[in-house]
Amino acid sequence: MKIRRVFAGMAAAALAAAMMAVPASALAAPAPASTDFTYTGVAGGPATYHKYLVMPKNAACPAVTFNYTIEPGAAANATDTDHIDVYAGLAGATVSQQAVFTSASTVTDGAANDGIAMSTEKKFATADLIVDFSGVTFPEPGVYRYVLTEAAPTGAFSANTALEKTLDVYVVDSNDGHNTLSVNSYVLYDKVINTAFAKTDVAPNPIDSAADTATYAYTVDGGNKTNGYVNEFSTLSLEFSKEVTGNQASRDKYFEFTLTIENITGVTVNVEGKDVTFTAAPAKNSATEYTAAEMAAANGADENTALDGQQLVADDTGKITHKFYLQD
Repeated sequence: MKIRRVFAGMAAAALAAAMMAVPASALAAPAPASTDFTYTGVAGGPATYHKYLVMPKNAACPAVTFNYTIEPGAAANATDTDHIDVYAGLAGATVSQQAVFTSASTVTDGAANDGIAMSTEKKFATADLIVDFSGVTFPEPGVYRYVLTEAAPTGAFSANTALEKTLDVYVVDSNDGHNTLSVNSYVLYDKVINTAFAKTDVAPNPIDSAADTATYAYTVDGGNKTNGYVNEFSTLSLEFSKEVTGNQASRDKYFEFTLTIENITGVTVNVEGKDVTFTAAPAKNSATEYTAAEMAAANGADENTALDGQQLVADDTGKITHKFYLQD
């Protein structure tokens, strides 16, 4: 205590001498240094998610684009000290890449209980969709909520069980001494969530237990994390044949069939011969009125290729028209 008093006395004397040396015009007290500060806002970046398109094993991958929009979600206020606020998302986020599939998309065989194809009878293709937050500046640490929406598919595509999903952006203090922020993560949930985050104990002991070592997390009620969307592409089979009866009928004669399918934009049709092998260049006989060239053009991609295994692709109007020549 004596040492402190000596230092205090010395400090007081030095202060008095300093004040005596300052001109009277400068004796006004300076404004105290402010302890307030403002964070340097941080721009977001791209967040990549996946679109899974499930289809039967014998189907060709269709040409289709799935479209998405991203909009600010609603804020969720904490109701007590065991919850933390969620901010409403800020304007400026966009979907910079939609999920695009083509007939050339890589297809992976499904495995039993893989959570995507759900069965060894199916396969799936994957495409990326990218949400871009580079147009958003986040001003404070916290969780910013958005809603990612898939446009309802049309045609032979099943609607996802949740077209709208919650996307939370986690912004944190960088702890670098310069009042800067960083985006820690982007988390997608399988449903729209309107609740604040709740404190959840992840240790064997209760949260308030003296033995607890703050091993808890904040979670949202009812939402499961996901990495994207899953839709199923369903297919149908059309089978037709020609049967000739009677002992005066010509079983070697070829008959012309014209198949027309409409409203199948982006769809490829696989052709298979069942219980018969298509002839690449059918020979004209006395009973057949069509030329061999006509029949070959239909039954094969060229005169050396049989129709089996061909793929018929719909035109820009979503229509396929094709001729087939069948014998008995």
